[in-house]
Amino acid sequence: MEYKGVFMSYEKMITQNSSYAGMNGRYVCNIIPDVEYETFGNRKMKLHIIVPEKTDVKYPLIVYVKGSSWLKQKLYRNLPKLCQIAEYGFVIAQVEYREMPNGTVTEMIEDTKAAIRFMRAHADEYNVDKDKV
Repeated sequence: MEYKGVFMSYEKMITQNSSYAGMNGRYVCNIIPDVEYETFGNRKMKLHIIVPEKTDVKYPLIVYVKGSSWLKQKLYRNLPKLCQIAEYGFVIAQVEYREMPNGTVTEMIEDTKAAIRFMRAHADEYNVDKDKV
């Protein structure tokens, strides 16, 4: 089936509307950009969270760490592809991490762990099944 999504912005939430909402087990999803999950020094670290719109279900969580050869990430580039995955019933949290040369590999791992802790702490808010991270 061909993907025919449209992105519409509403305040800080973007809804990916689909012409086949609910068909074949797919869900309409919301993108919640720039959710601050931690502060390191003066830098606020952010997540982009994609959540299926049906709120009476708890979904497995995928923590997505975009590769960038340790350089500045282009976090918005993969959101359309990640929406396609979320449509099948997953919450996706895309992690921003401290990049080189200011960040170290150890700090990048620390950032990812902090993002996972944040998502576990806010599991109810984002309809995450804590047992399926």
